[in-house]
Amino acid sequence: MRSPRVILPMLTALIFTLTAAGIASAQWDSGGSSMAVGVSYAYSGNDNGFRLELGGPSYVLNAGWFKSDYRDAGDGSVIALEAGMNPGEFLGNQGMPFVVGVGAYRHTPDDDAFDDSDSFNFWAGLGDFEHSTTGLFYQYRYIFGGPLSGSQGVLGWAF
Repeated sequence: MRSPRVILPMLTALIFTLTAAGIASAQWDSGGSSMAVGVSYAYSGNDNGFRLELGGPSYVLNAGWFKSDYRDAGDGSVIALEAGMNPGEFLGNQGMPFVVGVGAYRHTPDDDAFDDSDSFNFWAGLGDFEHSTTGLFYQYRYIFGGPLSGSQGVLGWAF
């Protein structure tokens, strides 16, 4: 298995590559859609935090900071990098009502008795990921493992 110190830089490089590809493809998109920015608050029992999102017609990229209660590793903070895509794009569907993605999560416990931990997990979501209009948006996400495992409600503002 690869070292956690290798996984986060690899995912960061993937996110930057997808961002560049998304912005480049938006320049040639005849529908006029382009990438847009949104900020959001995610809530889920003991795991709450914020995301900065870059959304477009096919992809969503985001980074976040969360306060988390990670089972046996105790309370702490989590830094997340996530990338997702609309699987409907392969079928010619436009818009982003459903997204599947991958994320890298770094949990830093408040208690020094526990070590930092890194995880790499899949997630799926429903809602407004495209940010095509300015204003309020809502998403539902489910993360399949790691320090933010489980469901999240996400309320945000697109610019």
